[in-house]
Amino acid sequence: MRPTGEILGYIKIALTEAAIARVCQEAAMLQRLSTFPVLRPYIPRIIYSSEWQGGYLLFQSSGPLRVGPVEFGPPHQQFLQTLWSVHQVEKPGCRFVEEITSRWQKIDSLLNPMLRELGERALERVRQSLSGTTVRCGIMHGDFAPWNTRLSDQKELFVFDWESAVWEAPVSWDVCHFHVQIASLLKKNWDGSSYVPRQTPSEKASLLLYLLNSIFQSYEGGSRKPVGMECRVKILQQELR
Repeated sequence: MRPTGEILGYIKIALTEAAIARVCQEAAMLQRLSTFPVLRPYIPRIIYSSEWQGGYLLFQSSGPLRVGPVEFGPPHQQFLQTLWSVHQVEKPGCRFVEEITSRWQKIDSLLNPMLRELGERALERVRQSLSGTTVRCGIMHGDFAPWNTRLSDQKELFVFDWESAVWEAPVSWDVCHFHVQIASLLKKNWDGSSYVPRQTPSEKASLLLYLLNSIFQSYEGGSRKPVGMECRVKILQQELR
């Protein structure tokens, strides 16, 4: 910061192999996104990024100081629509079913019988819903949640922490993630998640795929009691009724 207290930016210093990979991923994504002028008001600007003392350093600009809204609303919709507008593709639904099925097989030994059965039911329903169809995909932030956003004076969302971003994922996944994180960490009611698209069979299938993928990622580190798992399982049960 300046001597006056004005924040110039934030520095991420990655020292472990896993952290280096995440920060490098974030730097690469921010660099790629910055090539689209329409996105620049919404994302941090890279001030400096490079290898540093055996690790990796990313220095990025700060955004507005006002914290982002906890309730999903117009600023979130505007940001996501702008993000999706720069890159969209249609992908075969069967591809996602195959990928998620493969991932679930990797954590099979960590799952209790109830969760294993839920996963099998979800995959079967998704397989039927997406047979012969495509899924609309675009850029995904990957950890779209209130604590990774700020709000400008113009009511525009500023979004940081792009280390989990993916170039092509179902466009509904960021919306699903926002509401699942709110439900799991802030104890909000999932039934109030009216913004989550689930009107068509394809949209419902995308939500189930997100939940399965989210559960897999939670177990990926080898933990048998991941944070937020109870809430995710409860939501999966609700959506399978």
